[in-house]
Amino acid sequence: MAHIPEITVLDVTDPRILQVLDISIYDSGLAITSPSLKVYIPNKSTPYYVPFAVGKLNTYTAFSFGIVCTDSLPAIPDGIYSVTYSVSPNDSLYQTIKLLRTVSTKNKLLCILGDLYTNCDLKNFSVCNFNMNSRDQQIAYIDTLLQILESAEADVKNLKPEQGVNKLNWVNLEINKYLYNSVV
Repeated sequence: MAHIPEITVLDVTDPRILQVLDISIYDSGLAITSPSLKVYIPNKSTPYYVPFAVGKLNTYTAFSFGIVCTDSLPAIPDGIYSVTYSVSPNDSLYQTIKLLRTVSTKNKLLCILGDLYTNCDLKNFSVCNFNMNSRDQQIAYIDTLLQILESAEADVKNLKPEQGVNKLNWVNLEINKYLYNSVV
């Protein structure tokens, strides 16, 4: 038997991390050599090769992908990611996953929902000025935006990346309209 590389990218809630779990099947009679994780992040044409621990949960931050901020650990951007895990011989034993990361966008929507349910002030974001008639309509609208995000993620998994990104961008525009009561 040969090694069967397989990874899963976890659906995290912390926008500052990306987690990749190695769920590969390894042949105990063969050495595991040259494990490699190659990650393409949104708006970058060059891949990042990041350290990868075999059989473990691997956690990456923005620093892993060259995103630097002097004040704090920045969020990893939403958008399309391509993640390839391979072991030697790396040209024939690999798995590639394409996914649409929506963590920051989803968290904004969940904060708005929390605000609607508790009427608390979220850093001066006001949902009271939005042009919908009732809180229930606002909640239904935010829920619809969450469903569109899920649809966008599915589009990328189903090899429709442009459609997925268009939906993500549209949802972010709607969030801005909602929060700032303006046309973006």
